[in-house]
Amino acid sequence: MTMQEISYHDLDLNAVEAVKDGWLVVSSGNPEMGWNQMTVSWGSLGCIWNRPAITVYIRPQRYTRKFIDGSERFTVSVFDPKRYRKELQMLGTLSGRDCDKLKATGIAAMHDGDVILYPEAELNFVCRTMYQAPIRAEGFRDERIRASVYPEADYHDLYIGEIERILKKI
Repeated sequence: MTMQEISYHDLDLNAVEAVKDGWLVVSSGNPEMGWNQMTVSWGSLGCIWNRPAITVYIRPQRYTRKFIDGSERFTVSVFDPKRYRKELQMLGTLSGRDCDKLKATGIAAMHDGDVILYPEAELNFVCRTMYQAPIRAEGFRDERIRASVYPEADYHDLYIGEIERILKKI
């Protein structure tokens, strides 16, 4: 499978469907520290600070957090959810602390400098981290969300990445 770089102007994607119904794979790391990936079902695609951007949310206890915090870049990959549902589920439930998740799922990965790309993915977004901040209890205006999503107060951190490149499977 080959990939072609496209402009965000040429992007044809229902972002809500891709995130909520399809899940995304967030990957980060580098040759020195290693790599990890996980699925996410919360995120957004848009523009902030006059830059095309993706926002993802990662809980502090997730193993991937170590890699995204220790790297300048991360990737967000969109897979066909019908074809890869089982593998995406495994990437979200297995821990990279305990096993090689890519080997367990059979998903191929390739290193491109300091990022990891997936030839099977429909899209690979290469992002440079611009901002990271924790979600805080005092920020909730709807207490029902805080109580239902964070009963143990294990709030996510948000990561905003500037989209540097978009690679589309062809």
